[in-house]
Amino acid sequence: LGLLASILALGACGGAQKKDTDNTAAKTSLPPDYQSWPQVNAETIMRDEEDDDGTVTSSSAIELYAKVTGELAVGTILVKATHAVKDDEVGATERIGLMRRIGGDKDGGWQFEAYDPTSKAPTDTDVATCINCHSLQVDSDYLFSAHEDVMNAAPRAPAGAEGQETNGGDTPPEG
Repeated sequence: LGLLASILALGACGGAQKKDTDNTAAKTSLPPDYQSWPQVNAETIMRDEEDDDGTVTSSSAIELYAKVTGELAVGTILVKATHAVKDDEVGATERIGLMRRIGGDKDGGWQFEAYDPTSKAPTDTDVATCINCHSLQVDSDYLFSAHEDVMNAAPRAPAGAEGQETNGGDTPPEG
């Protein structure tokens, strides 16, 4: 049931609209190696979008990647790549969304970003749609994926200036 709820919730967040005003969030860059990170989802998440009558209007496939610092601390990056699906075949990437843990109280300390899948440049997509959807998951740290799935799948990023351990905190980092 939890997986089904996650899949349904991901569908609601998949199609952010272009925005009319400037994005005030400071954008950085899309990590070029994100596709080499372990995937959070064991299998590709397939999603159908339907109109009001229940007719499938489009299909997509979602891959989730993560690089974690500590226990989802500052420096953690989660990437959602959404691919087109045609005739049950996963195709080109249509959208790339990113959650970057930057700290602070706003939006649970997450910064939401959108990138063009071809140029990898930031887009003018209104990430407010992403924020609104993820804010429904405030009790699970704004995540639709299970916390343990993210932690189990993700390698630990190098410790940042905050001095955080990078291996879950049980033993000192190797080095």
